[in-house]
Formats: sequence, structure tokens, C-alpha cells
Amino acid sequence: MTDFCLRSDKVICAYPMVCAVLDTAQARGADRQRLLRGTGIFEEDIHRDYLISPQQLLVLLSNAQSQARSRDTAFQIGKSLASSHLCELQSALAHCYSLADVIRLCSQARWLFSPLISFHRFNTQDDALFILEDAIGCGKTWLFVVEIYTALWVALCKHWSGQRQPFHFAFPGPRPRQIQEYEANLGYRLSFDAPLLAIRISRQVLAAPLPDNDRFHRDVLRAQLRQYRWPVYTLPDAVRAAVRGSAVASLEDVAASYKMSVATLKRRLREHNMSFRELLDETRRAQAIYLLSVQKLTNERSACRMAFTDLANFRRAVKRWTGQTPSELRQV
Repeated sequence: MTDFCLRSDKVICAYPMVCAVLDTAQARGADRQRLLRGTGIFEEDIHRDYLISPQQLLVLLSNAQSQARSRDTAFQIGKSLASSHLCELQSALAHCYSLADVIRLCSQARWLFSPLISFHRFNTQDDALFILEDAIGCGKTWLFVVEIYTALWVALCKHWSGQRQPFHFAFPGPRPRQIQEYEANLGYRLSFDAPLLAIRISRQVLAAPLPDNDRFHRDVLRAQLRQYRWPVYTLPDAVRAAVRGSAVASLEDVAASYKMSVATLKRRLREHNMSFRELLDETRRAQAIYLLSVQKLTNERSACRMAFTDLANFRRAVKRWTGQTPSELRQV
């Protein structure tokens, strides 16, 4: 994983997010100075090239969540990002060939576009399933962050294609009281108490040409994004990637693969309020649910895809990860 480095998750280019949070929360009754309290962010430091730690941004988001007098604050932050604070990137990405092409280029601009949340893609015959993952350890602000980025994605895609796209959003939590806010900002294709936090998109929608696609301007944007040289992966992302496809990945194996001691890896994951075991179980759980519940594969094929050689061990592992047997998952 060449796009991961030991200091890749220490600072992020958060100027667009900081501005969107401050503007939106203030418009909903929050006081600007109280929003900045405890963040270590100072007015005179906020400029286009401003870098802060993810922890500083999380404190700002927590302040906005508690102080803004509106249930739709997170959704409005996402829409503000799309319309005002990422407008240059929004306009440039409109020249991409398709939404699939947009996703490819956005992965190069990860630190500009999506520093707090990462996406892992699974494919079915007709759809792409994007699993949303916590990239830096959002803690209690995680759902707030998810609402921001889902609203951002809906608003951007509507701008690029000229219409709201038929995305389906699945949330593992219960149906929220403010369901009307979800419907107004994300549409009506919503499900709750789902086994995974995911966005399902038709592969036909992803491949459809965008109205303003232009090869020359798209290639110019691609060259510009390469100049940033921001890493694609945070440490939690890197650990998830290391354990996918191996049934026997251990803490020692992953630490060695990134030239760290076990103690260093454990300490650095604690900085993200995460542990190796949590990331391992989370990654395995998503794989098992996808193979058994979405793809409806047999135990034998699922175990093979997850590099298990013993079916009994596979069944026990699935039960531990999901609380359900493989047969029960196939019925979901």
C-alpha cells in the first residue's frame, strides 16, 4: 500500500470543512467563538492552505452538533460544502466521463474531499455497494460525519448529472425521529437497522456519461490532483486493507508489513480510539455479510473467498462477527 505513510493521518487540509461548519452552525444559532472553543483553531489561522489535526476537526464538529439549533445541521453542512466551499473541485469534476470516473479521481483527492470517512466497494451483478468506514476514529460524532458526507455526495451528483440520482442508503441504527430530514436531503430510498452502513448505486448509473464531460479538462484536473501528493490511506484504512483476504492476519503480521513494532501499532491505533481486534472484526463482518447476505454464496464459496480452509472455523467466525449463522445471513 504505497499511499500510506506513518504520518499520513496527523494533519488534514480541512479549510473547506471548517468554513462550512462555521457558516452553517452560525446560521442555525451557534456562536462562532463557542464553536471554536477547545479546538485550538484561531480565526487568523483559517486560510486556504490551513492544516489541522483530525482531532481538532472532530472537536469543532462536536461543538456544532451540540450548539446548532437545527436537526438538519449535518445535512446542511454537506450541502454547503458542495455549493460553496468545494465549488472549484465540484466544477472541475463535472468534466469527468461518469460518476465512476469521479470516484476514481476523488480517491486521488481523498484528503481534500473526504478526510474523515473512507469507502470500500463491493460489486454485485447490477450494483456497486460502498461500505462507509470511519477513517480516523470519529467516536460520538460518527453519525454526524456520515450525514455530512452522504448529503455532500447527493448534492454533488445532482449538480453533475442535472438530477437526483437513485441511490439507496442503508443505516445500521434505528429509524430516526427526524426521518423527514433524511428524506429531504437523501431521498426516499432509505433503510434502517441494516447489517451494514452502505450506499448502493446502480452500475448503470455509475457508468452513464456526465453531461459536461470533457477529456481535456478532466486530464488537466487529474494532473493537478497528482501534485498534492496526499496519501490515500489513514492508519485504520491501512490495517483494514492488510487484513482483507487473509483468514490468519495477526497483529504481528500487520505491524511487520508496515515496519512497525507491535507496541507502536497498538499505540497509534489507540490515538484513533481503535484497536486491531475491532478493525479486524469490522472488516471480516463486512466481508461475511456481503458474501452471504448480498451475494448469497454457499458456505464453501464464501469461506474460500475469505481464505478459510476449514468450514467449521468459518461458521464459528461468522457467528462471532455477526451474531448470526451463515444460513441466517443468507435469509436476510
